[in-house]
Amino acid sequence: MEGELYLPNLIRHCFAVARRIVMNLITLIRNNVSAHYTPQQFWSLAISGVLLRSDLIYDTASKQFLPAGSFADLQPYLPPKGLGEIIEDVIVGVAGVAIVIGIGIGAGMLIESMFSPPQPARKAKRRSPNYEPLEAWKRDFVRARDAEICSYCGRYDPKGHVDHKTSRADGGSNHLRNLTWACASCNCSKGRMDARQFRRLVNNQWLFG
Repeated sequence: MEGELYLPNLIRHCFAVARRIVMNLITLIRNNVSAHYTPQQFWSLAISGVLLRSDLIYDTASKQFLPAGSFADLQPYLPPKGLGEIIEDVIVGVAGVAIVIGIGIGAGMLIESMFSPPQPARKAKRRSPNYEPLEAWKRDFVRARDAEICSYCGRYDPKGHVDHKTSRADGGSNHLRNLTWACASCNCSKGRMDARQFRRLVNNQWLFG
């Protein structure tokens, strides 16, 4: 009898695991209670401001649960840091890095300047182009968030595109804060200009009469 009960439970468990894999659910833990959301449901929660910095979210890259505050895309939707977190950041960042590493680097640079010939100034490195593919759910999210309205000229264009405010060629990331909806005309005309430069041109009607 016990074996007969165990088999259906195992089958249900396998179906539940397969369902989470197929649907690519996002797992969130709060107060030792876990919940699973689709990407659309998860970002709706984020925009509504109900996520906490202490919430644990499963990171598929590192294959472990990390605090919500560790994800750059979530920062605009999280509550401000508490006093304890701010003090911890100061202690870890300033005392641990600035004092220990800073003194070591400063001493090394001083010794090098005393015994090494002068070196020509190095040119600032340009950011590498961004060749990462844009996830489909981010494209759908930006379309819904911006209501298919171009952020540059204000036109409604359901056939528009997701545009990178800082272009891919200049290293613009796929973070949601760098993505916006653009009509087909603005998307083609913007090129490598950043969003602020291009919006200034549009407002001055240099591109559009």
